[in-house]
Amino acid sequence: ETEFGWVAGGRLQENKNNKNLSCYLVKGDNSVEDTLKLFFELESLGIKDDPYYHEDDQAMNIFKETIQFNNERYVVELPFRKN
Repeated sequence: ETEFGWVAGGRLQENKNNKNLSCYLVKGDNSVEDTLKLFFELESLGIKDDPYYHEDDQAMNIFKETIQFNNERYVVELPFRKN
């Protein structure tokens, strides 16, 4: 057994003129179910949800609490960090 799995190797014929050496690797396949799951996972496409940030909620709350319509414009308070 190697780092890659079980390996069978050696000469195929007892011919002394044959200098070919063959090596075969035996690897078990994933089940069809596992393969389909992997195929349909969004992570395999590189699509991932954005990480959740608590600061986003705080900024949205400031926006909702301070939004005003002043003449022809909306005015909101800037979401400065408190620390």
